[in-house]
Amino acid sequence: MAAVKFSVLGNSTVIVTAIVYGFLLKLAMAAGLAGLLLRLLVTLSLFRYGYTVLRHVANGWNQFPPPDIESTNPFGQFTVVMHSVLFGTLLYLLATTPFVDAVLRWPLLVAVSAVFPASAAIMAMTRNAGAALSPRGLADLIGDLGGDYLKLLIVSLLLSAFTALTSSWPWYLGIFAEMVSVWAMLALFVATGATLRAHRDELDLMEGLDDAEQRELRDRQEQWQKILDRAYASVRSRLPAQAYRTVKELIDSEGD
Repeated sequence: MAAVKFSVLGNSTVIVTAIVYGFLLKLAMAAGLAGLLLRLLVTLSLFRYGYTVLRHVANGWNQFPPPDIESTNPFGQFTVVMHSVLFGTLLYLLATTPFVDAVLRWPLLVAVSAVFPASAAIMAMTRNAGAALSPRGLADLIGDLGGDYLKLLIVSLLLSAFTALTSSWPWYLGIFAEMVSVWAMLALFVATGATLRAHRDELDLMEGLDDAEQRELRDRQEQWQKILDRAYASVRSRLPAQAYRTVKELIDSEGD
């Protein structure tokens, strides 16, 4: 995927978050009925953090803070949480509901799964549920991302397959399976953010650390313009020799 840096998948914050959330989810499963509420709170908190990670990576911030206490607020970022719940519930119903015809089941599952990264990207960047679910907005974003979006879907498929593989691990590795599952989910958000970042010019995203070269070139060009303005002022003042000297000094300073 052109210009997309997936090294951030190994970001220490992402890994530690996956370990902590995986441990809490496994602990909630072992707590019986009382653990259902804990698992719900942890899952919703994880959803919120996933969208935050996506937004950070899309804005060029490869270093970002871990989840804070606000992420555990059951009523915080309601639209973001409902977006995740909507897609999660829809995928679950399509996969398990008996009366969905087999001919329709797989195309619908593929369609919903294919749309989710684009919808999540719009939700993370705008916090607007209407925009995130708009067919026109989704089509425009997918069109802007072009071939990179197809590569993102391949990454999503590989992460899903990896997560499915961990479900067959023996029971004593269950806690590690939970951690891997959390990491895979965060990895999809990271990959989505990285894909948006690779198209930051088309999407008019804010500058980040990865734009250092562009900022340096722009600063140099602004400095050139100031020098050329001085040369032009010399010409208008009928001092052409001084203007030529100023331009020559600029050319020499830039190695011709």
